[in-house]
Amino acid sequence: MFKRKGEKMKFKKLGLLLIFFVFILTFTIHAENLKIKVIVEKANIRLKPDLGSPIVGKADLNQVFEVVEETNTKEGKWYMIRFKSVEGYMIYGYIHSSVVKVLEAKKPEEKKPPAPPPAPKPPSPPTPPVSVQKTQPSFKRFFIRAGAGYGSKTYSYENKWEFQEYYETGNVSESYEIDSSGLLVEGGLGFYFTRNIGMELSFNPATGKTKGTFSADFPHPFYFNQHREKNWTKEDLKYSAQELNLNLIFNFQLQRNLSFYISAGGTYFASVKIENLKSISWSEIKYPYDDVNITPQYGEYSGSSFGFNAGGGLDFFIMENMGVNINFRYSSGSVKIDVEGTEVNIKTGGIRGTAGLKFAF
Repeated sequence: MFKRKGEKMKFKKLGLLLIFFVFILTFTIHAENLKIKVIVEKANIRLKPDLGSPIVGKADLNQVFEVVEETNTKEGKWYMIRFKSVEGYMIYGYIHSSVVKVLEAKKPEEKKPPAPPPAPKPPSPPTPPVSVQKTQPSFKRFFIRAGAGYGSKTYSYENKWEFQEYYETGNVSESYEIDSSGLLVEGGLGFYFTRNIGMELSFNPATGKTKGTFSADFPHPFYFNQHREKNWTKEDLKYSAQELNLNLIFNFQLQRNLSFYISAGGTYFASVKIENLKSISWSEIKYPYDDVNITPQYGEYSGSSFGFNAGGGLDFFIMENMGVNINFRYSSGSVKIDVEGTEVNIKTGGIRGTAGLKFAF
């Protein structure tokens, strides 16, 4: 009997050890699959799964533990965990489910077979060249411009001549002040050989007034060397001139729609007209004829000549074919005019400034 009892005890111990081993193995496998994370500032770890059990440790916020065992009581679910005590030993304790969060166990990554190499792509068609935006406007060879503005020119000249009466010589002095300053119009027609070099033919008329101051002495019919003098003024004598300019133009592009140019060339002063004293008629007044009545006569005389001009301007195109033009020019010439056998030299030209429209084609 004793011997059989001893054998029973031995088998009983072996069975308990086997059950404990399986229990530990089960919890270990479970722990590998389950982890918890503390979700409160401080969580109590108790000796047993009971709210009245002694506290054996504390767990901090976000601290993660592996679960050894799950236990359900009337107070809820408890997790057995393994942690390090204050003394530094690894011990077991229980933590309530209300203060932790269960973390999902990471699934082992499945090894995927290597992807087959991509099929070779067919060659792509050649990329068309990218169009570059033009920085200059399209080249247009012909242009027409028309404008109005102001011109300034003043000039003075004199003339003297003699006549015979009563065996003596009478004298006439003439002084003229030409003023052609005022409003004017101008037009031009041009052609560009290249984008920067061209020619222009322009035309502008000029008109003005001339003030004449006159002095004459008339011999006396009875007394030698006792001439009678007469002085008078004529305010509204006419003046006009026509300018025809042929210029070479050099153009400089400043921006896409803005350009600057300079010009120089010859000027033909066509039909420069002046109104001048032509002759004087007089008659004696009462005896002893110390005075005379005079009747001056005026005539129109003209001449033509060549000169030169130089200037420049700005073009600002507000549309493809139309823009605003500002033009400045100085011209100069000298015209010789025959006035009743006397040659008079007239300076013509002046400063011109106009603004208007320019059309390009």
